Amino acid sequence: MLDDGGSDSHNMIVPHSGCSGGKTSYNHYASVRGEIAIPFADLREIDASGSGQVCSKWGIHPNLPHLKTLYDSSDLLWIMNMGVLQNPVNILNWEEGHDKTALFAHNIQYEEVHKMDVYDEQTGRGVVGRMADILGKRGFLPGTVSVNGIANALVSGLISLFVVDPTGLEKFNPIPWSVPLWDTIKQLNKVTKLGSNFFGETWSNILFKAVGENRLVYDSLKSTSLSTSFPDTDLGMQMELIAKMIKTKDSRGVDRDMFYAEIGGFDTHSNIKPLFDERTQVINSGIEAFTKEMKAQNTWNDVTIVMVSEFARTLTGNTGKGSDHAWGGNYWIAGGEVRGKRIIGEYPTTLDDGNLIFEPGIVIPSKRHGTHCGTE
Repeated sequence: MLDDGGSDSHNMIVPHSGCSGGKTSYNHYASVRGEIAIPFADLREIDASGSGQVCSKWGIHPNLPHLKTLYDSSDLLWIMNMGVLQNPVNILNWEEGHDKTALFAHNIQYEEVHKMDVYDEQTGRGVVGRMADILGKRGFLPGTVSVNGIANALVSGLISLFVVDPTGLEKFNPIPWSVPLWDTIKQLNKVTKLGSNFFGETWSNILFKAVGENRLVYDSLKSTSLSTSFPDTDLGMQMELIAKMIKTKDSRGVDRDMFYAEIGGFDTHSNIKPLFDERTQVINSGIEAFTKEMKAQNTWNDVTIVMVSEFARTLTGNTGKGSDHAWGGNYWIAGGEVRGKRIIGEYPTTLDDGNLIFEPGIVIPSKRHGTHCGTE
């Protein structure tokens, strides 16, 4: 699940209490963030005393009560200060240490998060697509499905990417008695004969496969119902479709599904608090409904949700009551088999100076995007 636009994840989880070993504390956080800080009384407290962090207590955004519930039930973990990282760097060498990417640029960092391949060693394949390839080679039957357009993260060398619109899947040639497209397609894609070429054969095979998959998924989704009501939001609709696709895995012939969902609206250069408050409400309601449905399907222990964004936002607010493009941020992983109720990574011991902070409140990541793929 990608928070598109650069999520202000420094306000998703913040220092609360029990802090030592540095300047970091709630008061320090509040002084650095100024008017965009979350009031202490509004935070939802969690215990991370066994995680070796600079604080033993942390505060979750007030609009994310379900994430707190998942954390408290050991089904969610937080990853601190993660981001696109070419090399381990500090304030003295971060520019020359990142000559293979364009930091702070939406389009470039969006692609970096999808591919997690800063050196372009896996050209043409996304981070999740590479996982699908490995699973396929090991005898599993993986599927890659995007519910938010074509997702480079899912592009594989072996598995076809299936894109489904959360507003509904349209059947190919829905009114065949009016426009008999299928007959025309079959006529244009006849059997191989002398003069046929490789391009034409490949095109025909892909086309017939796509039409067959469309028919299969359309029929499967049409006959599938859920026991949970999902919110009528951008994320809610995507999570509802994912829940339906999970329920149809047997009819689709897969045993390892990988999905991509995306929620936008995080490029908050102005009025960040009300905009971020609304987006966190959407996240909370969508994930809560999805969790409930997965438990109803008895599949919660088989599901893992990974939340990322292309970058975080500056700790220091700007003159428009917003925050600008930054770098390292805080993210989460949830699921029934996640060893949660802990925080990994390394939250900075100071938020206004030191080796990992430079103006205007940009945090250099201490953990590289992609390392969370091996997290228990």
